[in-house]
Amino acid sequence: MPTLTLRRFFSVTASALLVAGLTAHLSGYSLGGRTWGTSQVTYFVNPSNNTLSQSAVIAAIQQAAAPWSDQTSANIRLVYGGTTNGASLSFNNKSEVFFRNDSPGYVGEAYRWYDGTGHLVDFDLILHDGSYTFFTGGSGCSGNGIYVENVTVHEFGHGLGLDHSDVPGATMAAAMSSYCDWSQLTLEADDIAGIESMYPGGSAPPPTPLTPAAPSQLGVALNGSSPTTSLIVSWADRSNNEKGFRVERSLDGASFTQIAQVGQNTQSYTSSGLAAGTAYYYRVYAYNDGGVSDYSNIAGGQTQATAVVSPTPTVRGKKGGQKSR
Repeated sequence: MPTLTLRRFFSVTASALLVAGLTAHLSGYSLGGRTWGTSQVTYFVNPSNNTLSQSAVIAAIQQAAAPWSDQTSANIRLVYGGTTNGASLSFNNKSEVFFRNDSPGYVGEAYRWYDGTGHLVDFDLILHDGSYTFFTGGSGCSGNGIYVENVTVHEFGHGLGLDHSDVPGATMAAAMSSYCDWSQLTLEADDIAGIESMYPGGSAPPPTPLTPAAPSQLGVALNGSSPTTSLIVSWADRSNNEKGFRVERSLDGASFTQIAQVGQNTQSYTSSGLAAGTAYYYRVYAYNDGGVSDYSNIAGGQTQATAVVSPTPTVRGKKGGQKSR
């Protein structure tokens, strides 16, 4: 049965970093003693949280995973596997990232499981949003704000086997220097040395592209060729690096389901097979290998009702010149 390692907490305390900075270090990273027996680790995200859109969370966490391979020559890569409903610690061979609406006094923590051979086989990363306000994207942060990317890149380091570093400013230091810190996404020399010592022999892959900008000006119109069964959805393409777009549809404007995926530079989609005289709502987002954009605005439209043809009445009249009765 796989064994659970100690959890590793991540806090926001300037004093902790100040004390650590009093001593010079030749090598400050600390290894957990366990590594993955593969060069690729798939993780899953439960994006449900208190304040952020789910697409923004997914994009932020994908960005947080990238530095461990993009900025190093370590023979390891974190790969996004999709969303999950998981929200509790469990060994299920499905490394999961999720939020908890609680206030334990620290912003994130990591749990790792390893097998009898000493290799890591699973991790769970928890972001606590009960007493912190989370932001994404490197802007707009205020107060006791925390960037999802900054916390998660640190916790991913634990998920790969690193422990805390005692080098001030390192991504794997036990605490960030301040709220709204955006520096953690840039690995320090100590972080790079640590991960490369655990996973030697790799080569730095090309950088993951930036996530695309969200489409805008979404509109829905009747399809003149089949107005009772289809609607035309159109939008403005605001990105120059998307791989394509995904279209989602809803009957109530709240619960959406993906219905289509269209290619690069596409700016419209015909939604067919609809019921006559029915209202539908749509939203669209862009995607590429770096992640997904925020959603566009939501727009709605209604198919034309089926025309009802009234029967033509029969009129009885005269026949053969005889007087009608």
